[in-house]
Parts: sequence; structure tokens; C-alpha cells
Amino acid sequence: MARQKMPTDTAGWHKYLAANSLPATPGVGKSVLWLLKCGTPSYNTLAKLISTDPVLSYHLIAHANRLAEAMGETAQSNPRNSASLNHAISMMGVNHVRQVVSKLPYFKPDPTNIRHFCYLRALNTSLLSAFLAKEISKTRSALNEDALFWGALYSGTPQWFLWRFATPEMRLVRYAVKNNNQSQEEAEMEILGCTSEAISRSLIKTLAVPDLSKQALAGDTAPDETRFNSIACLARDDMPPNDTDDRHIHHLMNQPVFVLKLCHRLANSAAQDWYSATTHHYQQVLAVFMRLPTPKAIAMTHRVAAAMSRAYHYPGVMTPAAKLFLPGREYIEFNSFDDEIIDSLLARSEKCAEQKSKPARKGKQDSGKELSGETPATTHPANETESATLEKAQTHLTGRKRNQAMFDTLVCSMNERPEEFADIHSIMDSAVQGLVDGLGMQRCTAALVNTRVTRLKAYYTRGTDDYEELGSFQIDLTRPSLFRRLLDAPASIWVKPESRPQVWDMIPDEFKRISGAGEFFLMSVFVEKKPVAVFYCDAGPDPIQPLTDLEYRQFKAICKATGNCLLFHTNNQ
Repeated sequence: MARQKMPTDTAGWHKYLAANSLPATPGVGKSVLWLLKCGTPSYNTLAKLISTDPVLSYHLIAHANRLAEAMGETAQSNPRNSASLNHAISMMGVNHVRQVVSKLPYFKPDPTNIRHFCYLRALNTSLLSAFLAKEISKTRSALNEDALFWGALYSGTPQWFLWRFATPEMRLVRYAVKNNNQSQEEAEMEILGCTSEAISRSLIKTLAVPDLSKQALAGDTAPDETRFNSIACLARDDMPPNDTDDRHIHHLMNQPVFVLKLCHRLANSAAQDWYSATTHHYQQVLAVFMRLPTPKAIAMTHRVAAAMSRAYHYPGVMTPAAKLFLPGREYIEFNSFDDEIIDSLLARSEKCAEQKSKPARKGKQDSGKELSGETPATTHPANETESATLEKAQTHLTGRKRNQAMFDTLVCSMNERPEEFADIHSIMDSAVQGLVDGLGMQRCTAALVNTRVTRLKAYYTRGTDDYEELGSFQIDLTRPSLFRRLLDAPASIWVKPESRPQVWDMIPDEFKRISGAGEFFLMSVFVEKKPVAVFYCDAGPDPIQPLTDLEYRQFKAICKATGNCLLFHTNNQ
């Protein structure tokens, strides 16, 4: 089944997400139905059991809120409405609980399913936020422990929807922020068409969640990041924070919504890296709020992480406590998830059919036909001796280091076993890695096409660390250019110094400056007759030897294989 066209604005995302229902894991639901079948348990017993599943709890609280609305109750007429799971169950009664639990969508968590993993990770982050809010409430008598816990938990509900029902888009945003040095807002605007914050604010208004959760995501409620910065400046390491005469800060910190916003940001930052500057920043804000030296506030967040990890654990998802043992990101060199995919493919290379690849044919280079729409032959993995011989010969001929076995295995897997790739994100990143590490190209980018085919933006890159502009270039497709031609139909081109002047004239001057290469490959990739990407690779601005016929054929082979693999995943989402 083909995946439906995804929204491109806030209203569209709201409509799309609101039409879906969050699935719960089946374990707690089965236990609840069994408990109800055996007798009539107390509301407290039911609440204690149901609270171990945040999604099941969400559906019950939401159902209780809808019942209250149907009876004409509001937050003003019933201040405790939807404030806790216990009260929601008492409002509904046992029969309604049975109906809701029996009709919910369920799924069995699969750690190898990337949608399941991202969804469960989002739940994990919200639970950490809720546990932080609960711990903070114990230090302030004016704060309601239950209200803060459930309010903090369900302020993350829109993120649950996004990570469950827009997994590829959210992963692409995450990739752009981590690997392309884009801001969160910029990446979301390009990929989602709007910010996730705008989607959350819109969606939360129609979700039947506690009012405190809605207030935490409202755009008009303070504090903003500027206020958080002002508060963090008051923190001290060796003693309680400095006092301030700022009445606005005192007023902000006396509002329950301040706690929710702080916990939400701290939990999301810690989920990325416990030892980042951003996490430390929010721990400083927490220290000021709790009137503690910063080290004690940090220790408190670590204790909360341990408590949350003992209470909840999802298969395949690293708990917050386990992440405490990971070193800070700035001190380690990352191997991406997709690097692991490549390694696993190599480890299973012996399972590929050992069909010999066609020998390289010496002859005239493709200078007559500039744009080629031909379909390259599938590359099958060669045996070890032939791969080693070809690799050695090509390295000697071009001076470029390559890994022929890796390249052959990757192309074979894309064509014959596309299910081995986790998702579209993994396919694209593996392809550019195969071109650089396997084929021996120095620089490679995969630029994605927006839905209106008006802009081409580089996202997946290898070998561009010293060429930042090449790793993030954009092409305006509303103007005639070579890139626009490539997106009219699947095609490839080998641009060389001896290419016709008309070809070079079709390349935007800005791209020529950014690339600095006199020779490179380009090929468009389509899925179901729709353009999705353009691959670019070269041997560097000053290559030792020019590109070869074999390299061009293999470049086209991996681009074609990428299209086949993308089609498989698109039809199976």
C-alpha cells in the first residue's frame, strides 16, 4: 500500500494526526480486562495498574474529559476534571473503562521496527519529564503532585503523534539538525512545512488532555528562552543561587506551567545528551527554582532518571539511567545508525548470490550523449578474489581508495533484500556512504526535492566536512537549469571539462563556485514517477586522475538500486 501524501502546513498536519489513534502495548490492557473479568476491583487498584501504560492512561483520561464535556462540565465548574487518572476512572465507572480498554488499537513492540522504536522513545522522554515534575512538586506544598505528573506527561502527546505517524519526516529533521548543522526550526520548516511547535499547539487544543498540558504548549504562556537564560545566570556551583529583584521571574516561577515547560525541555535535552551544554543550562534553571547549588540539582535529575528507568522500560529503547553512562557527544566520534547497517550488510555478504559482475569495458567515454536515461544493469556481488582484483586495479588506475566488496554487497542488498534497511532515511545515508567508502568518491551529496518540485536541498552528505557549502547547497528549481532537466525524467549525466558549453551553461554559477570541481556525476532518483532526489559525487576539486567509465556505470547502478529500495519502502509503509 502506497503511503499517502504528507501535509505541508499546520492545518494539514493537524487534520492528518487528529485522524489517527495512538496505539498502546497489549500487556497492561489484557491485565485490566482480566482483572475486570475476575470481579470489581477498586478504582485505586485499576488506576495503579493502568498508570504503568502512559498511552492507555491517556485514552482513559481523554475519554473521561469527553464525557465531562458531554455533560456540560468545564474546567471552571469542575477544577479537578481530568487532573489525574484516579479521578478519570471514578468519573467513568468500571463499564466505561472496560469499553475503552477493549476497543483501543494495540501493537506488539518490535525493537527492529523503526516506527515502534521512535514512538517508544518519545514515550520514554515524556515519562522522564513527568517524573521530574513529580519530584519537583514534593518540594513545593503549593504544587499538586498528580496534576503536575499527568500535565507534564501529556504535554508531550503531540510529539507521540508525530513520531508514530510521521516517523520518516521526524527522523529527517533529526538528521538535518545533527549532521547538517541546521537549526531545529529551519529543518522543520523545510521538511514539515511548519514547526513541530506550531503543530503541537494546534493539535493540543483539540486533544482531551489536562488543561495544564494545554497551557504548557500555549504560545502565549511564559517563560520563553530569554527568561530561561536570565534565570540560569543566577545559578551557582558552590552555594544556592543568587537572589533577584526581578518581579517577572518570581511571578513566572510561582506558576505550575513553569515547571512543566522546564521539565519538558530538560527531558528532551537529556534524551539527546545528558552532558550537553543545553542540558546543563536547564539543570541550572532547575537549581535556581529549587534554591540549590547546581551540582545538587544535577544529582537530583540523575536520581529521577534512575527512578523512572526502574518503573518503565520499553524493549530496544535505552533508558534515561543507561544514557547517564554514555560520554558527552562532543567527546566521542559517532558511527551513525546507518554505518551499523553497512557493517551488518558486509557481515552477511556471503549470503548474496555469487554472480560475477560484467568486466569493465575499455572504450570511448560518454561524451556524445550528455544526458542519459538508460537503466543501468544490476550489480551483483563478485567473489572475493575478483572484488580484490578489481579493487586493486582501480586503486592503481585512479589513485582512489575503494572497497569493492562493500559496494557490491550494498547494491545487491538494495536490489534483492530492501527489507534489510530500517527506513528511507537509512537507505539514503547508506547510498552516499557507499559512493564514498565503497566506490572511492571523495565527496557525495544526496539532495532532496520538495513536494512542489520548486527547490532542491542537500541533506545526506559524505566527504563534505571541509566543504560546508557543498553539504548544504540549495537549487531553485523554478529557474531553468541542468538540475531542473534531471527532474523531468530519470536521467544521469557525466559533466566533464570537454562537455559541450551548453551543458556547463545550464549549471547555476553558484553551484559551480560551491563545487569547484571540473568533473562530476549527477543522477536523479524517482519513486513512482515522482522525483525525490538528485545524487552528486566527484573525485574532489583537484583529483589525481579523472573519473572513469567503470565509476560512472557503478554510480548509476547504486542510484538505480536506491530508487528500487525507496520504492519498496514507500509501498510497504
